Parts: sequence; C-alpha cells; structure tokens
Amino acid sequence: MSTLRVRETFPKYPEYGDAILELRPGKPFSISENDYSTLNWYDDSDNDKPTEKEILDKMNELMERYNNSLYRRQRYSDYVSVEEQLEMLYNDIKSGNLENGSWINHIDEIKSKYPKPE
Repeated sequence: MSTLRVRETFPKYPEYGDAILELRPGKPFSISENDYSTLNWYDDSDNDKPTEKEILDKMNELMERYNNSLYRRQRYSDYVSVEEQLEMLYNDIKSGNLENGSWINHIDEIKSKYPKPE
C-alpha cells in the first residue's frame, strides 16, 4: 500500500541569486554571499547586467512574498497528516457530524491560531 504524500511548496528565503534569476531569466552569472561587488556577469552584453538597485527592489518584492507565506508555513507544520485528516473526515461522515466533527474542529483551530493576513 502506498502512502499518500502531499507536498506544500512555499517561497524560500530569498537571496540575491533568486532576484537576479527573476530579473534576467536564463542569463549566466555568479555571485557570492549576497554581495553585489562579487557579481560576475557572463552575458555578452554588459548593459544587461542588473543594477544593485534593481536587485534590491526585487529582493524587497521576494521578501514580501516570503513574509506573506508565513501563516501557510505555520499552518502546514501544525496540520496532522493527510491520512489522519481523511480518517477524521471518514469518521465524521459516518457519525453524521460534519458541522462540528473532529476534522472541522482541527482545521478551524489551526486557521484561528494562524490567521491569513488581510
């Protein structure tokens, strides 16, 4: 019997390389330790190299995306496994207790604990 696995994807903590990849997809470069002075641009046109301001602006955008997913990361770590949730749902359905059963109470508790930002 196989185990049901659900993998949630979250934005990772952003680095300069992530910002550069979003700004100039497919362009070859290297950078060390989020230090703009170490950015090596391997593209033929040097004028396509992103400025430090462009990278910092994109980093702010990526950080906002990362911070806005905090509630999802927190919820994910508190939810019981999908298998356990399905068992709860099955038992709630069999007992006719969908509106106040163990599954809905479990989900409501976590959603209350980690509300979605406005």
